[in-house]
Amino acid sequence: MKHLREDCTVHHINFGGGCLNCGAMPEPKEAKTMFTRQDYLDKKCNHRQYYAQFVDARLIAVVSNRIGKELRLVKDENLNYIPLARWDEMAKSIRPGAGLKKAGDYQTLAGQVCILKEAARQAMELSN
Repeated sequence: MKHLREDCTVHHINFGGGCLNCGAMPEPKEAKTMFTRQDYLDKKCNHRQYYAQFVDARLIAVVSNRIGKELRLVKDENLNYIPLARWDEMAKSIRPGAGLKKAGDYQTLAGQVCILKEAARQAMELSN
């Protein structure tokens, strides 16, 4: 991550990966290849690889701000200890954009929750 101020150090990183001092955000993990929905169904990529391609730094920040405290209490890798209603509520406020269409997919509540959970996993990885 490139900090916006020269005096920033790793000690200023918050849970979501952003710098508390200057506001810089890290680049999210990006898929190197655009996986299509059919690739996912044909098992040419796994769940994380497919949904990671729809995650950006803004989405990681949204998830971190909304449920960052719960993410610190990781109880299972699927994040099912956070009620589905919370994920559904957050999903209503995101728009995955043209990425889904390019992948041959379309926007559903279930898909949006998968994207949010992947953003949450990336936020947790950035905080370690």
